[in-house]
Amino acid sequence: MICESMCGFKQYVCKEGNFRLNTTGSYRGGRLYLDKQYISLRLVDLQYLSRMFHVIQIQLNAYILSLPDVVAYTTTVYTSVNFIASKHILYPQLFEELKTIL
Repeated sequence: MICESMCGFKQYVCKEGNFRLNTTGSYRGGRLYLDKQYISLRLVDLQYLSRMFHVIQIQLNAYILSLPDVVAYTTTVYTSVNFIASKHILYPQLFEELKTIL
């Protein structure tokens, strides 16, 4: 992983298609490339991002698991004129949002 390489002052290169991630200079920095465009990253930036990816993965899994409940709720709301409470979905404003769209 790039963070370990940066901590150990080692070179790191990862390529996949037009995406590339590598260490730069004294290996204490990194660059994230997409085609010819890039952003430079410091070690602390990469460490923060690696922790955030874990949090985002957990949140995404929760959204995926709740998808059937959301679909069932929105289908019921579509035919209703009154607010319908849900024990799984804590989105009271969802009803009003759906009514303005539909």
